[in-house]
Amino acid sequence: MDRFKQQAFTLAEVLITLGIIGVVTALTLPTLVKTYERKQLETAFKKSYSDIGRLVGLISAEIGTVPTTETIDVISLRLIIRKKLPKVKDCGISTTNISCLGIDTTFADWLSKSYKRFDGQTSLGVHHMHWSLDDGMFILSDGRLLFLDNSVVPQTYIFSIDTNGLKKPNRFGYDLFMFCVNPTNGKIGGCSGGNPTVTRNWDCTAVGYGCANKTLENPEEYFKNLQL
Repeated sequence: MDRFKQQAFTLAEVLITLGIIGVVTALTLPTLVKTYERKQLETAFKKSYSDIGRLVGLISAEIGTVPTTETIDVISLRLIIRKKLPKVKDCGISTTNISCLGIDTTFADWLSKSYKRFDGQTSLGVHHMHWSLDDGMFILSDGRLLFLDNSVVPQTYIFSIDTNGLKKPNRFGYDLFMFCVNPTNGKIGGCSGGNPTVTRNWDCTAVGYGCANKTLENPEEYFKNLQL
């Protein structure tokens, strides 16, 4: 009856099996991690896009029209945002400092050290970026950062949002996106393409100011192909 006896694995067989498992894990784990990170960025983008659209809708209902630079000034707009988002932390006009983040430096210096372009370069053209985000800054209740601008695109307020707050990658087209309010219908979109007020050639290849527009075309495909 010996043929019915179970034979145990030898130590060599166990070690070989563990080695194979280790190699497979080492090969597949980085891919799984990056897939998970891309999905997190995608989810954060979709939530932020939805939240900004909802916020603009609340503002429109409050003032009886689409919020543009001709229908409401930026100070009044900031007051309404604080009213509609009671847990938000208003950091004020972003041209001076960012003590609300607990960081003792200027806004421009913080931007230049904290954020990257879409193409990965650290040279953002700080002054241009600064002017695109500097008319208001808020810390939302979940840590996301909301920026306002009222001067780059004629008539149109720009709502820029860091979809995961101070967490990395802190990079345009990854977790930092710029959305423009269409002054005709109040819809939120990327600051290029379909928005008729946009005259700048913002795209999603260099700095990345126009990445929201490309992302909205197909969020799943966009983040699936994002290089991490």
